[in-house]
Amino acid sequence: MDLSYRRLKMLLRISEKGSVSSAANDLGISQPALSRTLNETERNLNVRLFDRSGRGVHTTEMGKRFMFHAKEIMNRHEMIKNDLQDNEGQLSGEVRVVMPESVARVLFIPLIKSFKKHYPLVKIRVRTSYPDNIPQLLHTDQADVAIISDTSLTSGLKLREVMSESLHLIGPKNSFYPNQKSITLEEASKLPLLLPASDRFRKLIDRAFITNRLRQKISQEIDNPFSLLDLVRQNEGYAILAYSIAHRSVENGDLMSLQIVKPTIERTLSTALPVDRPHTRLLRAIETEIIKLAREYKDIAKWEIL
Repeated sequence: MDLSYRRLKMLLRISEKGSVSSAANDLGISQPALSRTLNETERNLNVRLFDRSGRGVHTTEMGKRFMFHAKEIMNRHEMIKNDLQDNEGQLSGEVRVVMPESVARVLFIPLIKSFKKHYPLVKIRVRTSYPDNIPQLLHTDQADVAIISDTSLTSGLKLREVMSESLHLIGPKNSFYPNQKSITLEEASKLPLLLPASDRFRKLIDRAFITNRLRQKISQEIDNPFSLLDLVRQNEGYAILAYSIAHRSVENGDLMSLQIVKPTIERTLSTALPVDRPHTRLLRAIETEIIKLAREYKDIAKWEIL
């Protein structure tokens, strides 16, 4: 029975993606070939690993047990390879990084380019996610390294604080005085606000208003930050976001930005590694590179390095 590293990787990717076609595209193979691999494995094991439906595949209970063992085997493979690399040889392998959209707007391309230049044998996969979801992606082995914001869901993770960012009021072009740099929270409360609908980022904003006994004048609530920015461009209101998410539009003169003060609204961003997996030289290299790039791009993103 073929339960090679390559086959286990294919089946795990199907489980992660919830779709054979998406997994095939991610792996760079044809969907029929991946379907044959899945069907052959189920036939040889005499178990059904996935339930199929028109909306994708769902891991069965037996499939979850299989994936647990598959992850253990793959982790052991990586431990062997990276243990040898810890002493000599060029870094190689695959590493999965997840970060909030605001951070990715600044670091996504530099991180990929830097690793391609310095570690050409490493395949780095970078994805974005809502901050509240990122710890779960680490715990379920869907990511190896992450950048996370302030959260209570960090048990089982090794954290290293890297930078903090202050929230800004993002407005349409020509909405603020050219030399204006900041706006008080009280002044912002009088404007029609476009806010995230949920998550801890929204709670951070709400807490600041409540603590200062101010009421928000909410125009729209949408979780997608780019939709919020589109509404700002259409003069539908003002968004409260991390500056980094809008920095390109602000630099291009498409939007304007003011730091919110009295009080400032800040969140801390940290690198995170799962404590139940080996912190290999490859993972440490990724973490080091993220920290280096954060320092390098701090002025662009208006981050305070910790």
